[in-house]
Amino acid sequence: MIQTSLWEIAIKQSIGKLNIQLTIPQIENICLSRDIKIIPLTSDEIENIKNLPKIHKDPFDRIIISQTQLHAMCLVTSDTIIPQYNVSTVW
Repeated sequence: MIQTSLWEIAIKQSIGKLNIQLTIPQIENICLSRDIKIIPLTSDEIENIKNLPKIHKDPFDRIIISQTQLHAMCLVTSDTIIPQYNVSTVW
């Protein structure tokens, strides 16, 4: 899991767009207990955002796209814009 995803979950919880009763530390602990690695945001990933085409306007999604590219990961998303980038997606 990308650390940025936890950040986005917290924001969506706070504005009422995501009804998950777990705290961010609880979600993190669940991930770690299931051997899901939490990947921190790095300066290289932030720098890579400059190279992304201006397709998606959501800054969280752009960070997640950058991290997905640099770590050669598969992104689980229902977002229809993200697959327009050079990333592997599932949903």
